[in-house]
Amino acid sequence: MKTLRNAAWDIIKRFFVAAACTIGVFVVFGFILERLEIVVTSQMIKSMGSGAILFTAVVGTPFHEGAHWIGCKIFGFTVTDVELLRPVAYKQDGILGYVSYQMNPDSLWHQLGSVITGMAPMIFGSVFMILMIRFLTPDVFELTKKSIENRPKHKIPIVSIWWAAFSGFWTGIFRLRKWGIVRGVICIYFVISIAMHMTLSGQDIVSASKGFMLLGILYLIYAIVTAAIGTEYIKPSLRVAGFISALLSIGLIADIIMLLIFIIL
Repeated sequence: MKTLRNAAWDIIKRFFVAAACTIGVFVVFGFILERLEIVVTSQMIKSMGSGAILFTAVVGTPFHEGAHWIGCKIFGFTVTDVELLRPVAYKQDGILGYVSYQMNPDSLWHQLGSVITGMAPMIFGSVFMILMIRFLTPDVFELTKKSIENRPKHKIPIVSIWWAAFSGFWTGIFRLRKWGIVRGVICIYFVISIAMHMTLSGQDIVSASKGFMLLGILYLIYAIVTAAIGTEYIKPSLRVAGFISALLSIGLIADIIMLLIFIIL
């Protein structure tokens, strides 16, 4: 009986650690970024008028809606209408862009797709930020990569990876010289624009929630399988959480910098 209880407890721990270190990180950062976006947007409008939001929306909104559209196509949803950017209509209804789609609620594939599609701006946003850093500022990318590789191994993985990636990025940015500074400014602009608009709207969360039960089942299968073969799960999960947190933190700090700029203005 005790062995069975221990096995069940091991599965439960694996389930919650895996969920917290992946989807949980996206949800927490999504909430924080969404709150911060409201404050930044409000300050931008207060400082420079409603048109100021287009400074980041020109890049960020098409990216946000484009991420939803890609998710729809990957999972075979029927896209009924798309508007990547509504710079004029936005002034009347407050909607910068949208993607309308239909899915089959009885399809397991579509249920899983609803989670990925709903959270697509954050998922693809993280990937795109990596690509932007890699190709626009390769020196920054390499420094960040080395910082992660040389991080203190004795510290908690989520903390050490987060700090290594975060500090490596900003150290690299401030070391840029000559034309590298121009590329760095462009990179930061794209990071700010994506971060400002990769937050999850209420409709995104509702759409994603349709597949949370299926996602929970997949996490449970993962927990059972890894428990059965006895694989290490805490450190790998914390590494993943640390890396995701570092990426999203770059966007978070970029938003804060944006807020400070408009407060000064």
